[in-house]
Amino acid sequence: MAIDPFEDNASPDEGTGNNEGGNDDNVTTIGTSDEWTTFRDNLTQTILFVGMVEKSRNYRTWTTHEDAKLVEAMLNMVNAGGFKVDNGFKSGYLQHLGQALKDSLPNAGILAKPHIESRIRTMKKE
Repeated sequence: MAIDPFEDNASPDEGTGNNEGGNDDNVTTIGTSDEWTTFRDNLTQTILFVGMVEKSRNYRTWTTHEDAKLVEAMLNMVNAGGFKVDNGFKSGYLQHLGQALKDSLPNAGILAKPHIESRIRTMKKE
C-alpha cells in the first residue's frame, strides 16, 4: 500500500523542523503597516503622473470671436495673394496666420502649431 505524504505525521515541519503536530507556526493575526500604505500611495501617484505626462496634449477651446478672427485672417491672406494654390495653401501659411492672429488677438496665446493647424482641420470637418 502506498504511503500518503500528507498523512505522514512523523515527518518534520518544513518551517520549524519539529515533529509535533501543533499549530505553533500558524498566523493568527495580521497587522497594518504605515510603510506599506505609504509605498502603495506613492506607487499609485507615480503611475497616475506618468500616465498623465505621456498623454498630455495641448487642448484649446476656441471662442466664436477667435474663430471669426481666424476666418478673417484666412480671407485676408487669400485676397492678398501669395499663399493660395490650387489645392490649399503654400507652406508657411500657418506662420502667417499665427502672426495675423497675434496682431489681432495679442493676449490669446494662439500658436500656429498646434492650435491653428488643429482648428483648420476641425473647421474642414464641420
